[in-house]
Amino acid sequence: MPVVTPNIARGRRLLLALLVIASVLTLGGLLGWGLVHLGDLLPGWLSE
Repeated sequence: MPVVTPNIARGRRLLLALLVIASVLTLGGLLGWGLVHLGDLLPGWLSE
């Protein structure tokens, strides 16, 4: 079965790439959301 192995390897590599992309997008989204809300909250804290 030498034909099946490259397909499995390619599938795993694709799955790993998708997982990495998803985690990077999630971290980027959380970081952006945190920065936006931190920018909204900081002036309120500084003015008190």
